Parts: sequence; C-alpha cells; structure tokens
Amino acid sequence: MLQRWITLITLVGGLSAHSLFAAPLATTLETRFAGNATQLRFEEPIRLDQAVMQTLEHNQLSTLDVEWSSAGLFDLSHPFSFKQHVLLVLAHQQSAAPMTQKVLWETLRDQLRLSAFAKRIFTPIDPDWTRLAAQDNPRLNGQWLLTLNPRVAEVSVYGAVKKPGDVTWRGRQSAKDYAQAAGLVDEQISEIIVIQPDGVVQKHSVAYWNMTFAEVAPGAIVYVPMPLHDSSFYPDTPSTDANQLVIELLRNRLPL
Repeated sequence: MLQRWITLITLVGGLSAHSLFAAPLATTLETRFAGNATQLRFEEPIRLDQAVMQTLEHNQLSTLDVEWSSAGLFDLSHPFSFKQHVLLVLAHQQSAAPMTQKVLWETLRDQLRLSAFAKRIFTPIDPDWTRLAAQDNPRLNGQWLLTLNPRVAEVSVYGAVKKPGDVTWRGRQSAKDYAQAAGLVDEQISEIIVIQPDGVVQKHSVAYWNMTFAEVAPGAIVYVPMPLHDSSFYPDTPSTDANQLVIELLRNRLPL
C-alpha cells in the first residue's frame, strides 16, 4: 500500500508558449518514489524542473538518488482509453488463433489487464537538463503524475513466452536471454522488441544469422512479438497490428 500525504504549495507563475495545455484553476502533481506517493497542488502552472526539485526536496533526495532514464511524466487530465482498445484487439486475435496459441493471447491479456497505464509525455525529466533546455521544460497544467525511480534490478518480459513477468537484470544479457529466462516459445525468432526505460523502442536482432548484441537497460521491457492472424475484424484500420498496439501501450506503462 502506497503511503500517501498531501502537500500544498503555492508558486507564482504565468502561462507561456511552453504550456502543454490551457491552464485550469489549479495544477495537481502526484509524485511516486520507491513505493511512496505524494500529491502536490499548485495555484498556477509550474515548470517541470521546479516540480521535480520540489519533489526531491520533499522526499529528502538528491539528483543522484534517481535513475533519470526511467523517470516518467504522465498526463492524468484525460482518461486513457487506449488500454481497452488494445485488449479488444487482442481478444479478437485470441479468438482467431489456433488452440495451441490461445493460452498465449489470454496470458498477455491478463498481464496487460494487471498493468497500469497512463498517457506518457516523452521528455527528459532530469532537472540538470531541463533547466538548461527551455523546449524540454514545459509548464504543467492540469493533473499529472511524476514517477521517479531508484535504480531497479529487473526487466519485464511480455509476449510469446510461457512465464511472462519480471526477470532479474544482469549485465551483458541480450533480449533473447531475458526471453529465454521467461520461457521463450519460438527459439527461431529473429527479432525481439526492447522498450528502454525512457520509452525508446528498439528492434534487437537475436537469430544466429543476424545477431548483434545490444544492451537491455535495467527497468526495460522486453516484448516478444506474438504470431498474428486474420485482422479483418478491423478492415479499415491498418494501424491495428496487434503487436504494434501492444508496443505502444507498453511505452505508456506506469512503473510497477
């Protein structure tokens, strides 16, 4: 259970061209670090670097305590309905899959249902950077979630594996190593997707004939693409490739 408390903060500031949304009556920022949650409330929009520094000060942290590559900013001002759309597409794939693969789709759907998602804003969070780069230091208006994480020691595995979930991170391990630790179904697979902690999506070549080692960072997500079947359920929507939808959804996953 997350420990929660409310902190009221008043800052003087105005709107600018860097505002992400029109200013509401107040700005609310929920922050999370190592299982603790704090809610900060501001009377006016606040710069991202100021919000981060307030959070560090409240939690008695320094910038060295945070793994900045995995820090995330999420917009909570509007409902995030994309998850339900993806689950619907996966349900169709499950119904179209042969019996031997249905359990894989059901397991993936269950794993995604148990994961939390929100619209992530892909921007640097480290105040040492944002205070120097105005284009990466917007004013925050509305409702936001800021996740600051210590260095984690796991990699999350999703997709065509028998035992999806978290796998212990080790240096010099490939995406296929993590997939195999989770029970890789297809040993002949040639590419595995890695979503690095900052949300960057990479295709890692893992077959014997095209293998090139690429690092998987602590806190990354390894996604083993699922075998796709008839997509006529959405004939007018070519972007509904189920694997691509899952990848985009996982980019917006909240830290566990």
